[in-house]
Parts: sequence; C-alpha cells; structure tokens
Amino acid sequence: MTESKTRAKYWWWMVTGWSSAYLLLGIVWILGGPGYPFEDASAARTSGALLVGPPREPTSAVIACLAFAVLVAVVLGRQSSRSSWPSRFVMGVAILLVLTVPDARLLVALINLPLGNLAPFSAAVWHQVWILLGAFLFWRASATRATPRPGRVFESQERPTGRQRRIWIAAMALPLVYAGRQLAWAAGLHFGVTDEFIEPYTAAGARITEAALAAAAILGALLTAGLGQRWGTRFPRWTPFLAGRSVPVLLAVIPGLTIAVILSAAGLSIYRGLLAMAFGLTPVEPSATMENWAVWMPTLSWLPWGVTLGLATLSYRRRRIIAASQRQHAQPRGVTPREPAEAQLR
Repeated sequence: MTESKTRAKYWWWMVTGWSSAYLLLGIVWILGGPGYPFEDASAARTSGALLVGPPREPTSAVIACLAFAVLVAVVLGRQSSRSSWPSRFVMGVAILLVLTVPDARLLVALINLPLGNLAPFSAAVWHQVWILLGAFLFWRASATRATPRPGRVFESQERPTGRQRRIWIAAMALPLVYAGRQLAWAAGLHFGVTDEFIEPYTAAGARITEAALAAAAILGALLTAGLGQRWGTRFPRWTPFLAGRSVPVLLAVIPGLTIAVILSAAGLSIYRGLLAMAFGLTPVEPSATMENWAVWMPTLSWLPWGVTLGLATLSYRRRRIIAASQRQHAQPRGVTPREPAEAQLR
C-alpha cells in the first residue's frame, strides 16, 4: 500500500469515528440526555442563528440519521474505490452542516478565548466546534480522492494571478475594515455610536480588548499576505531551524479554512439578524440602530472576508500541490527528489 493510500485510509477512519460519535450523541439527545445544543432559543435568535429552538426529538433524529448516512457512504466507498459519489455525498453533508449550524456565538467565544473568558463556550458553541471539526475531516478525506493534475497554464504559477490575485488582495484588505474601527475605539475616537452605548467600552480594560482585536485582524491580514508571497511557501532566512525549508501546506490551509468558515458563519448570522430586525421579525437591538451604525456596519465585512479568505486558501493549496507535483515529475530518472510532493501535504 502506497503512502498516499495509507493517508487516505487514515482520514476516512477519522470520518468514521466522528460520524459514530455524532450518531451516539443524536441517540443520547433523543432519549433526553444532556448537552442538546439548540436549547437556548433566545441566544440563538440574538446571534442570528438559522436554527432557532428546533424541537429536541425530531432534530436529534435528523442528526442521528445524517451521521448514519455518512457511515453508510464511507462503507460503500471502501468497497468501491473507483466510485466518487461517497466523497461527493460526504462533502455535501459537510457543506450543509457548515451553512446551517455555526453562528456568531462561535466567533464571540474564540475572541474571548485569549482573554481567558470561557463563559461563552456553551453547549451550542461546543457543538459548532464539533461541526467544524467534522467538516474539516470530511473535506480532508474527500480531498485524498481528488488531487488536481498538473498541465494547465495558470496551475504552473506559484503565485496568484488574475482573478486569484484579486481575491487574495480582497482577503487582505477586508480585515483592515474591521481593524480600523477597533483601533479608533481603542484610541478613544468613538464615532458612529451614541454616548450611552459606548460608555461600557471606554474603560481601560475594554480599550485594551479593542486594541487586541484590531491587532488580531491586522495579523490575519499579514498572514493572508503569505498565501501569495514566497515566504508563504518557504520559511524566511531568519526563522530558527526552519530557514529555507518548505512550509507544510496544511500549516497554512487548516488555520485559513477554519477562520474562513467561522467568519463566514458569523457574517451570515449578522446579515440574517439585521434582515430579521428590518422586517420586524425580531426586536431591534440597540447595536443595530442607524445611530449606532459604527457597531454593525464594519461587521458586514465578515462574510466577504471569510469567503475571500477561504477561496484564497484553497487557491494556495492547489498551487502548492501542482508546483510540488511538477517539480517531482521534472526530476531526472534515477534521482530521488529532496522533498517529495506528498511530503508537502502533511
């Protein structure tokens, strides 16, 4: 068995374990067990969640059936290695879960994590973390059956060009929109907001938090720049012990896609919440009024930021795999490449 087949088998076993655990959770929730993630309808509605207070038994049954269907697809896929429908089905389930389950509470919890505040990590948030883990495993397992082939003109480029470059630039620029608001508030420039609303955010600790969030967004923009620069593929000379070595593809892809999904989910929640309040479906929150436009308007960049970051990350992964494959095929016969293409997938 080749190394690539061994790796593919490993990821499919991970999918099997995740689906089995999710099936067990669905059964536990059907029987009234603890940890049902959709209990707090009020928090879900405030966060712009798509699933607001669904009934326990039917929802848990859907979860169990969906997990069981994935298990069946994995088993059938192992019996017929040439068939592509199990991978497509698993990817479809991953996309469905990512589009329906996560909301703004996950992003809020992650923002509070570096501050040592674990209070936002409710059962719903842990469930969303579990969903993102499953989506990554589904994608990674499916990707082992869909490795791109070299040969196209744009695929031979190690840096983004054309539309890829425009998406990459947008992914770098959009976080600066949010960072600008955070920096202004950290500096005491409270524009676009009423004095009554901003008062809790004027304390010294709150201003430090605003500065930290701005720094995180700026850092995200800088790291995104690496998706199209040489230092994103090779560690710089000043990097201890790693100078000149190839950057593992997954070292950039896993954080990039994770943040992209979280931002997209939070962005969708913002849009859903604002539309619900605009049409009178939910009460208007003080943070969503026109006089407090600086509160909600910068968050409108989260959805396009997440989408462009995800596309830029996938484009980076594709270019790296193609470039590694081309270098490997360019080696003369009898010469062992110093860094095989498969090694960069780890």
